[in-house]
Amino acid sequence: IDRLRFIMRMMPEVRSIGYIYADMPQSRSYNRWLEEVLKLEEFKNLKLYFRKVAFVPGEGGHIRMARLAKPHVVELESKVDIFLSPNDQMGIRKPFVETVTKTTTKPLVGLSKIEVMENWGTAFAYYPSREAAGKQIGKMIAEIFAGEDFSKLIPQWPKSGIAINLRALKKAGITPPEELLERADIDILR
Repeated sequence: IDRLRFIMRMMPEVRSIGYIYADMPQSRSYNRWLEEVLKLEEFKNLKLYFRKVAFVPGEGGHIRMARLAKPHVVELESKVDIFLSPNDQMGIRKPFVETVTKTTTKPLVGLSKIEVMENWGTAFAYYPSREAAGKQIGKMIAEIFAGEDFSKLIPQWPKSGIAINLRALKKAGITPPEELLERADIDILR
């Protein structure tokens, strides 16, 4: 939910999202979750265009899957405002990002900091922060060592990170909201 909220904060005019995924169990599970979230009132104006590519196992499979995604990117170019990286072995790799960003003028919303900060072409990413997760786990371990009953510890979702590629946003004609750029913990590629 937070990822979609972040997209809507970055680009309030977004109405259609291209989502190309590899046919894998984690993708199918995430897709069901997305379909349920889109039923919520706050997302009623969003439309996701789901497109599937075959899962290609083995070394180099992610490269072949990225090639299979290209016709979908071309087909969706005129229908969507942005593309969303899937949470699978294809979506988290550089060949997919390059396929999308070199095939379309529409921005890509990534899953990780690396896609933005290493200038793969991703416009922005809202991602689970490993640093925040590590601190949170460390705090919980310290509480256990201090005598806290493990069964009484409440699991918490770690803080998410934000990374923004200003060059990619400018190319797409997007001006990010000032309040996001002013966050102290934001990663910005200028």
